[in-house]
Amino acid sequence: MTGPRVIERLYAWIVTEADGGQGIPAFDRGDGLMLPMIGADSERIESLRPVAMRVAGVCLKLELIEFSGRVVLETHDSPELNS
Repeated sequence: MTGPRVIERLYAWIVTEADGGQGIPAFDRGDGLMLPMIGADSERIESLRPVAMRVAGVCLKLELIEFSGRVVLETHDSPELNS
């Protein structure tokens, strides 16, 4: 058994629109909940590939980007879990 996993990098499908703006597309998982096309491992990103290829057909450009490094900007601990 492995220990808890710490996220050190994120991968995201990024679209570029005609006006040059970029964003992270989202998809409906089938129950009305929209999820961003991001993941912390290759399995998640590959599971999104079919959706990404559909997105690629309707945007100017689609890129798979890796964000690495970790900078914690804020931390909020739950008082209920720490007592």
